[in-house]
Amino acid sequence: MAKSFFTNKWVAITGAAHGIGRELSRQLSLQGAHLLLSDIDSERLQEVVKELRKDNPNIFEWCIDVSNRQEMEHWVAEIKNHTPCVDILFNNAGVSVAASFTGHEWEDWERIIGINIYGVIYGCRLFYPLLQKSQSGRIVNMSSLFGIIAMPNQVAYCMSKYAVRGLSEALWEELEDVEVSVVHPGGIRTKIVDHSKSTSDAYQEHLSTFFRTKTMKVETAVSLILDGVQKNKKRIVLTNEAILFDRVKRLFPVWGNSWSYQQIRKSMKLEKVEKLMRNSLD
Repeated sequence: MAKSFFTNKWVAITGAAHGIGRELSRQLSLQGAHLLLSDIDSERLQEVVKELRKDNPNIFEWCIDVSNRQEMEHWVAEIKNHTPCVDILFNNAGVSVAASFTGHEWEDWERIIGINIYGVIYGCRLFYPLLQKSQSGRIVNMSSLFGIIAMPNQVAYCMSKYAVRGLSEALWEELEDVEVSVVHPGGIRTKIVDHSKSTSDAYQEHLSTFFRTKTMKVETAVSLILDGVQKNKKRIVLTNEAILFDRVKRLFPVWGNSWSYQQIRKSMKLEKVEKLMRNSLD
């Protein structure tokens, strides 16, 4: 086990059973971190923990719905039985819905707000006292490229990721004893699309194929995230395309959003499946 910046640090991760959360758990375990893992998918989480414990005994898991404040409070209370402080919190859990604005069901809005927004708020607020005790505590909030530019058919998801960005940037200015990083991943090779809801099966399959073949490997993305955390970066933007779109949007807030969307639309060949999305509402 290689000694690193993360060795012997207590690290909490939400959404640890899949995608970026799972890879964060794997890489941090290999670097000797003590991991406090949660996910609503208890079966997959147990598989992750079983694998990690072969090399690192300091892995602890909880089945948690991050949108439920009582469950989050219970998780933090139980963590105190293992450690008096937490060094790093990764608010990673998140979900997406592919639908037009009018195609979003009320339940979609409630689920996305609950997991993507309230889950992050609960994490920041409830872990804050434990992070203060670390003397070098850090919150890492997972936003998205869609917290920088906005896309059609992702209205609720964009709203939630802009909210995470706003919360994180406000905490930069307010918190004096805990550092805050916000991560804006572009296209990362995870199964977030497969685990998301869509009003069009064809649209979802098209996105799923793109994410499996045309995006940054999750191993690379997580290495960049951890490097950014170690270097105390407040903003961590992943993929060259996301960095470009970020710069364009900052220079040209209105035109830059439209231009960035058109580039994404072209690279992902969305024209045909967008028609299918609209037709699914007829």
